[in-house]
Amino acid sequence: MFNLRALQLKGFRCFKEHVCSFVPGLNCIVGPNAVGKTSILEAIYFLSTGRSFRGAKSPKLVCHEASGFAIGGLFEKYGVSQHLSMRFEGGVKRIWHNRAACSSHVRLFGVFPLIVLHPGDISLVRGTPSIRRGLMDVHLSQTDPLYVHYLMRYLRALKQRQVLLHRKASCGFDVWEEEMANAAAYISCRRHRFLQDLERHVLHVSWVRFPVELTLSQKTLFSDLKEGASHYRTVFDKDRVRDMRLGYTQSGPHRDDFFLRSEGRDIKHFASEGEARALAAALKFAECACMEHYLDFEPLLLVDDIGVGFDDERLHIFLHALEKKPQVIISSTKQHDVGHVIRI
Repeated sequence: MFNLRALQLKGFRCFKEHVCSFVPGLNCIVGPNAVGKTSILEAIYFLSTGRSFRGAKSPKLVCHEASGFAIGGLFEKYGVSQHLSMRFEGGVKRIWHNRAACSSHVRLFGVFPLIVLHPGDISLVRGTPSIRRGLMDVHLSQTDPLYVHYLMRYLRALKQRQVLLHRKASCGFDVWEEEMANAAAYISCRRHRFLQDLERHVLHVSWVRFPVELTLSQKTLFSDLKEGASHYRTVFDKDRVRDMRLGYTQSGPHRDDFFLRSEGRDIKHFASEGEARALAAALKFAECACMEHYLDFEPLLLVDDIGVGFDDERLHIFLHALEKKPQVIISSTKQHDVGHVIRI
């Protein structure tokens, strides 16, 4: 069991100082526009992941005339109270978990697991591949510590290979391509498995009215990591000359995408805005179920500006589904007849 009990903000966005208390079940943050409803959800997400789901850099999150910001969260996990806090000041971010200093958020992935659904998530259906890669990376980083390890190794080695490409180097590639190949095999296998799980759970979401198929753009499915590493080793070696001419590495997990199809058709080409938003919400609900499988409890679910693009029928089904979750925090300009209300 996991739930967030309290959040304390200082110098964050529009809040000089603010404290919120939450209960298990559905929590509704209600208030007019521009009073900080989304900022509360953003602070919770930032506390968990070290980033803003709105894409803002840390200096942009500092309240006007403040020198920095601080976020503190009290939560319960497996029946044990824990505290997570961070401070950003002078361009430096500091993090504490149960009063012990942490060097980075990478070490905290999975400590405070959550999923956020916000209006910009329509880009999961209609946006660029990097948005969909981000979904896979954030999810897998919270459920599999080895995934973070291999992803960081891959990105470091990729950066070194890029340097060699730009220099038109004649040697030095083998060591970095070997590192990339081993890491890429693990990343690819985990992404394949995650998308299979995600597709299975999306099929059970009642407000999506068409079948959904999810396919990783890297179609090769490996029988084991050794075969995967051999495949990527061959790819990097074969592409080296062309990569040098182009100036970048054209193949690998950093170029992955996943396709959303229904009965063989690309969903983004026929889905209305309402259908695209309903599918984005379904992906996040399915993600909750996938995460529960690995963590043995459901993560905290954040829903910003609930119901945008939903018709009345879909919104009713969606709210009913939210009420069944262990803990959800939503923001809205109007009060719904559900959950614990927090007025801003």
